[in-house]
Amino acid sequence: MDVIPWTFLLGVPGGASSNGLNSTNSEMCIRDRVVPHLMDVIPWTFLLGVPGGASSNGLNSTNSEMCIRDRVVPHLMDVIPWTFLLGVPGGASSNGLNSTNSEMCIRDRVVPHLMDVIPWTFLLGVPGGASSNGLNSTNSEMCIRDRVVPHLMDVIPWTFLLGVPGGASSNGLNSTNSEMCIRDRVVPHLMDVIPWTFLLGVPGGASSNGLNSTNSEMCIRDRVVPHLMDVIPWTFLLGVPGGASSNGLNSTNSEMCIRDRVVPHLMDVIPWTFLLGVPGGASSNGLNSTNSEMCIRDRVVPHLMDVIPWTFLLGVPGGASSNGLNSTNSEMCIRDRVVPHLMDVIPWTFLLGVPGGASSNGLNSTNSEMCIRDRAYPFACLYVVWGFLHCDDHQFY
Repeated sequence: MDVIPWTFLLGVPGGASSNGLNSTNSEMCIRDRVVPHLMDVIPWTFLLGVPGGASSNGLNSTNSEMCIRDRVVPHLMDVIPWTFLLGVPGGASSNGLNSTNSEMCIRDRVVPHLMDVIPWTFLLGVPGGASSNGLNSTNSEMCIRDRVVPHLMDVIPWTFLLGVPGGASSNGLNSTNSEMCIRDRVVPHLMDVIPWTFLLGVPGGASSNGLNSTNSEMCIRDRVVPHLMDVIPWTFLLGVPGGASSNGLNSTNSEMCIRDRVVPHLMDVIPWTFLLGVPGGASSNGLNSTNSEMCIRDRVVPHLMDVIPWTFLLGVPGGASSNGLNSTNSEMCIRDRVVPHLMDVIPWTFLLGVPGGASSNGLNSTNSEMCIRDRAYPFACLYVVWGFLHCDDHQFY
């Protein structure tokens, strides 16, 4: 179809017409046998990724080794992204999803109602508008939700295990008894749009919810994250696009966690990939990150345009406003020193990626080992959706 992106094969953004797709007898192929109707915007990374508007189509893939949906996916919504298999953003119609009997598949047994925009990385990721659906996954090895996730909000992204962007209705989330699962014990209220990569990433507009996760090994939020804003994406650590309401975030005492200490006011839409890429129009915001090992923005990038995508380092589609860019003195880091004005929608891969329009906020991260934003974000709020007062650069709510 018109807009299939591939990275370690491709990637692509854009609007698309409707086309069918059939791939057969291919080793290490997502759809090895039959994919009669793949929607217009399927992105794949270690196979591809793509953003765009899409028409409605059904999807069936069967008998494929190392495939997310090995047996049955009668109705896959229009915008399913996959990374180490794919990722994609876009508007979507409403469809149900069932996948069964698949090795190395996120949903090995039952996912009767997966919302329209579920992204997966090491297995996929995707952005888009979505209708409201419930989700149940059970009895799956190496699955994020091994036992029970009765109500997963519409837009949950996962990377090494997922990531996703989109508008969402409000739902609660509970996952229990899962090996190598982001939320091993309790996450009673995860906001509608939480993305995770190697652990997650997600973009989108969202309703407001609280989040608490406890007692989880290799989990982004190991102890306490009472108020995570609606749209925080993470890739090998994260990525996300979208407009969002305003929330605070505090996470503490977590090994290998993106936000280990305090990020009271992170703007609504920061995306990251394992390095990044993003599509969309964006409003203007400031950003400063300093003294971070293996951090995308370590030193100086005074004016990065609204929509900068990166692959291994990045890639992105979209219309953009004009800005300059300066990056200096960074080992394997996109922005090593200073990024005073980063717009709302910056995607990153070897740290993140994200698409979407966004509200305005400031951001500062300092002194974080292998963490995107470990300590402080003094710039917090230009525009707050929830009736918070306007705050200056160095104020907190």
